[in-house]
Amino acid sequence: MAALPRLEKSRLPADVQQVVVELDAWLKNPEQMELRRAFAQWLSRILLPRLAKNVPVPESMPEMNDLEEVRTILAETVEGWTREWKREGEVAMLTRLLQRRFGQLPVWVEEKIATSDSAILEEWSLRVFDARSLDEVFLDGA
Repeated sequence: MAALPRLEKSRLPADVQQVVVELDAWLKNPEQMELRRAFAQWLSRILLPRLAKNVPVPESMPEMNDLEEVRTILAETVEGWTREWKREGEVAMLTRLLQRRFGQLPVWVEEKIATSDSAILEEWSLRVFDARSLDEVFLDGA
């Protein structure tokens, strides 16, 4: 079964979802229930936390004992993870742009960036090119 190496090499949640769908289809026979359970537990204990990276897997996440449960959890959480990863990239890019343009950033700027949503980060990123100071980047912003 090539599913395990495919899961191990998966970097995107969509890739994991596809393999889980295939596993769910392949392991339908009653004699395969223990293997289904083993895959589900491995996915929930090892692979999902690895995919989550810096996005916490909820502590309240139940122990998953079936691939159908894994499919459901993936469908519910992947969108949130993707949004958070995108925001982290936006924070990192804006920080680099500001550092390149204005040098060392004061703590208030780092805090402001860290606590803002994607729409505000995008607005500030566009202002970097025309602003003459950090104050102008954040003028009238959140």
